[in-house]
Amino acid sequence: MTMAKNLVAVALLLVGAPGAAEEVSFTLKTRPDLAEGIAALPRLVGEGQAIRQINALLSAKDAEVLALAKDCNSDPPNSFYERSLAVTFDGPLLLSILVETAFYCPGAAHGLSWVEPLNFDVSLGTATDMHGVFPAAFIAKPTTDPKGYLPPRFTPEVAELYISSDPEIDPDCANLIRDNEGLFDVWPNAAQHGLTLMPFGLAYFFTFCQNPVTIPTATLRQLGFDKALLEALEASE
Repeated sequence: MTMAKNLVAVALLLVGAPGAAEEVSFTLKTRPDLAEGIAALPRLVGEGQAIRQINALLSAKDAEVLALAKDCNSDPPNSFYERSLAVTFDGPLLLSILVETAFYCPGAAHGLSWVEPLNFDVSLGTATDMHGVFPAAFIAKPTTDPKGYLPPRFTPEVAELYISSDPEIDPDCANLIRDNEGLFDVWPNAAQHGLTLMPFGLAYFFTFCQNPVTIPTATLRQLGFDKALLEALEASE
């Protein structure tokens, strides 16, 4: 995958600290499955502390999944734990991996499945929720949360952007998303040259409403998104 040279500006936008980001050169190395049906996260190949930090985060995620799978999949074939993944954007400064997990544990009322993005700022070696790439007008004011459990939230305008970008959305789903307090996962999408939004946190019976929708760069440009970010998305392959 190739990226625009001005991705440094994207990293500065993400961290909000001019001069803090440096371009990091890396490649991705795939790894054997952790267990049957459980894909391993890739590792970054390159030099520097940031790469070591992200690899440590990826290793911790893999270890966590193995422990969960061991506890859950204790009665095969009556139980299972599965994980698949796809890299949606790979640098040099941003890395995004879309992870899909499904499992059923003995005694549970039903199985569970979900999709979540793992986004990393490779310049700093940290995870990022991608809220920082949105213009300030789209970020909701912080909610009182002394323990830090609540994720950042978006303003109602983001829900309307999501809804208007999906012409086939169910009207009931649209209303549920409007009432979902601005909870969206976000990830850069190289294949579709845009930012993908996906609601999360809906009740189990309405998870069918949590469909990913990609906002193209043309729309993002009209909304005032950073030029460097848009050029990076357009240059990706």
